Amino acid sequence: MDYLDRVNRNAVFREVVASLSASRGGTVPVGGLTDGAAALFAAALRRELGAPMLTLLASPDAAEAFAADVAVYAGEEVPLLEPYNVLPLKPVSPSLETAAARIRALLSFGRPGAWGVASAPAFVRRLPPPAELREAARRLGVGDTLEPEELEAHLSRLGYERVGMVEGPAQFARRGSIVDIFPPGGGAPARVELFGDVVESVRSFDVASQRRAEELDQLELYPVREVMLSPARVGRAVKAIRERFGEEAAEDAYEALDLHGYFDGVENLLPFLYEKTATVVDYFYERPLLVVYDVEVVAAATATDAGTAEPSFPYPRADELFFDFEEFLDGFREAGGNVLTVQAAAEPGGAGFRSRGVDHLAGRLELFVDEVRAFGRRGESVVHVDRPDQGERFREILSSHAEELPVSYDVRRSRRGFIWDDVGMAVFP
Repeated sequence: MDYLDRVNRNAVFREVVASLSASRGGTVPVGGLTDGAAALFAAALRRELGAPMLTLLASPDAAEAFAADVAVYAGEEVPLLEPYNVLPLKPVSPSLETAAARIRALLSFGRPGAWGVASAPAFVRRLPPPAELREAARRLGVGDTLEPEELEAHLSRLGYERVGMVEGPAQFARRGSIVDIFPPGGGAPARVELFGDVVESVRSFDVASQRRAEELDQLELYPVREVMLSPARVGRAVKAIRERFGEEAAEDAYEALDLHGYFDGVENLLPFLYEKTATVVDYFYERPLLVVYDVEVVAAATATDAGTAEPSFPYPRADELFFDFEEFLDGFREAGGNVLTVQAAAEPGGAGFRSRGVDHLAGRLELFVDEVRAFGRRGESVVHVDRPDQGERFREILSSHAEELPVSYDVRRSRRGFIWDDVGMAVFP
C-alpha cells in the first residue's frame, strides 16, 4: 500500500500544499490530525514539497514517537534532536551518548532538503555557531593522508582525553603508528593503523581483549561536547565573568576551564564562550518549514525553570542560554519562514481533517472487530505487524472470533494507530 499517495490525493491535503507554496512568512493552520495521522501527514508533505522541514512537539517522548512513526511512512530515518535531559544551570553535563546524538542530528540538518524532529526543550536551547561543528567533524578512511601528530591534536581539540589504554568513550591512545579512538555513541572503539602518513586500516576492536574485529569503511569523528574550548575562547569567557561577577569568580572560572577543561556543566557557559550563538534553525542548509504540533502546548513547554544556579560557579542568566519561543516565531516569520501549525482538535478558519487515535491491539480484539466493521464502508483497515507470520497468526485468531473482515497486514513498526476518515484509512499497531 502506498500510504503517502492516498494522502496526496486528498483534496484538503492539496489545499494545504497550495497554501504553503504560496506563503512567505505566514502561518498555515491545520486541524483534526491525531498523533499517528499527523506523522503520516508529515511524511506525505515532506515528499510533496521536497523542502527542508523541522517538526516540533511538546515533550521528548512525543518527539521520539513521532520521529519513529514518520520514519515508518517515509521509509527513511528522521533525525531526532534530543534534549540535554539534565537540569539547566546546574554543574552537570548531558551524557556523552546524548551529546554525540545531538551533534549528529545537528550536522545532519545541514544537508540539502534535510528534515528532523525536536521537542520543545531541545529546540529552545541556544547553540554554538554551525560552522564550528561542521569544520570540526571529520571522517577517516583507508587511504586518507594525515600525520599521527595531526590526528592527536585534532582529537584533543574535539575534547578527547589521551590515555595509556582506551577503556571508555571520549578517549584515545597512541602507540607509534597505531591510534585507538573511542567515539561517544559509537558502540565500540576503533583502531586506526597508519603507514607513514597514510591510513592503512580502520577496524573496530574489543576493549577487554584488545582484539581487532570488523573492518570499517570509515570512522566519523565529532566533538565530544557541543562547546569547544580554545585559549582565545577561555579568555573571552573569563573576561565576561570578571565583568559580571568580579575577580574572584574570574579566577575560579580560569582555573576550571584552563586546568579541567570540559568539566561538568561547561555547556552552561555557552553565552560567555561565544560572541554569537545560534538556534537549531540556523543549522539547516536553507530555512526549513517549521511544523509545530499543538503550538500552545509547545509554547508552554518551552518555558524554562532554571532554578537556582549553584553558588560555586557563576553561570549566565537563563534568558542568555534559552530563547523566547514566541519571539523566535515572530522573527522567523519576519525573515520569510513559514509555520505550519497542526493540532488534533478542529482548527477554526484553517484546513480540517477528520481523524482519531486508536489504541494498540493487545488485549482489545473485540473492540478491534467493532472498529473494522464500522469503518469497513468508509475505507481500508491495515494492521501493522513486526513479521509476516504474525499477520497470518492474527488472521487465524480473528477468523475464530468473527466473520471475514476487510483487513490487510503490513510489516511496519508504527507506534500509534489512527482512523483517518478523509483518506479512507485505519491503521492498527
